[in-house]
Amino acid sequence: MKRALIGSTALVGVFVIAVAMSPVFATCPGGLIEPIAHSLGGWFANCKEPVRSCAYAIGTSAAGDTCTAATCNTNGIQIACVDGAALNSQSGPCQPEAGAPNDGNVTISFDWGGGGTFPGCPNPNSQPNVGRNYLQVVAANGASLFVTIPYSFDLGAYAVDMAQPDTFPAGPISCSFGGAGLSFRSYTGGTLCGNLPVPQPHSECDPGTWGATGGGGTFAPICDHSTQAALARGKLYRKDVACGSAPDPVLSTGGWTNLAVDPVANPAFASQGDFCIPVPAPAVGNCAFIGGSATIGGSETLALTGNLQLPDPTAPSARALDVSAKAGGNNVTISFRTAGELGLVGFNVLTDAQGGKNRIKVNASLIAPKGVQGGGASYEVSVPKGSFKGGKVLYIESVLTTGTLLSDPASF
Repeated sequence: MKRALIGSTALVGVFVIAVAMSPVFATCPGGLIEPIAHSLGGWFANCKEPVRSCAYAIGTSAAGDTCTAATCNTNGIQIACVDGAALNSQSGPCQPEAGAPNDGNVTISFDWGGGGTFPGCPNPNSQPNVGRNYLQVVAANGASLFVTIPYSFDLGAYAVDMAQPDTFPAGPISCSFGGAGLSFRSYTGGTLCGNLPVPQPHSECDPGTWGATGGGGTFAPICDHSTQAALARGKLYRKDVACGSAPDPVLSTGGWTNLAVDPVANPAFASQGDFCIPVPAPAVGNCAFIGGSATIGGSETLALTGNLQLPDPTAPSARALDVSAKAGGNNVTISFRTAGELGLVGFNVLTDAQGGKNRIKVNASLIAPKGVQGGGASYEVSVPKGSFKGGKVLYIESVLTTGTLLSDPASF
């Protein structure tokens, strides 16, 4: 039996958003409405704002027209919504799931047949599984999302939710530093070592997604491995700008400089993505942002799939300072501060449990950073006493894009 979605604001929103977009300069024929959008109440989470976003299509249309990243793309138009009460870049309403500014929630709202100057129409005849779309979102801290979906004939859209968990509303997926991003292993003596992975995009074929299941019979499943282009790692890039800023990840407009990887010194780069390359430290006051791209069907992505930042030599560490803890009732209240938070992803609380024999993490999820533009902040968190498994000493672990730092111990 199909699940009842009649009356859903999410489904109605697909139509409302699409018709509200101006067709001026549209590249799809005859005023065709062809959104790439969250259409089933879904959203992206943990995407630090401001975010940058772009989409492009790759594949052959039913009419025989071939779309590439260069010929079918959003051309710098911001296609992400961060405010559910605002309009998108084509003057259509953003979905309410975009939430409020700076809450980390993001939705996608764009119409290939809508207003703006951009090339290409991925699916001029509105056929199923034609003109597969690829979507990139890069958050202010360099975390990212990479998503690919084909056309859903049932929804009349490239419904981003089809690559998200099969719940209603569609369960969110999060911006992260894994999968499509770049990892650092060390930075010493002006040499940066890390790994550039082959991107692993979220897709409609992932188990348990709307695209794979059809929503329990609500829609026809649209999983189509045959239209997914081959993915490979791309290149490394650098850009030096003010620490804590959010550089434009689009390669054609962002001013990034390619960092050539020597195949002799880095023989594992082609097969595994491992590299060690010279990267001089940035000037005082600036950070060196290091990003990586990917290739789809042999063509480089238009934007970086993520980036990380190396602070200048004088920047304060993101190590937790003045850590104290006090047990009361069923909880342990922990206080600490930071002098700086450049490159900080978040914090964990660790304890030496079982008489000091086993160091474990006691917080349920990563504690989000609060520092503004790389500055420091103060924290107070509460953790259930039972999570410490008898431990009486704790540490704050600062999780950085370049590794981890451990605080001095605190007893309670």
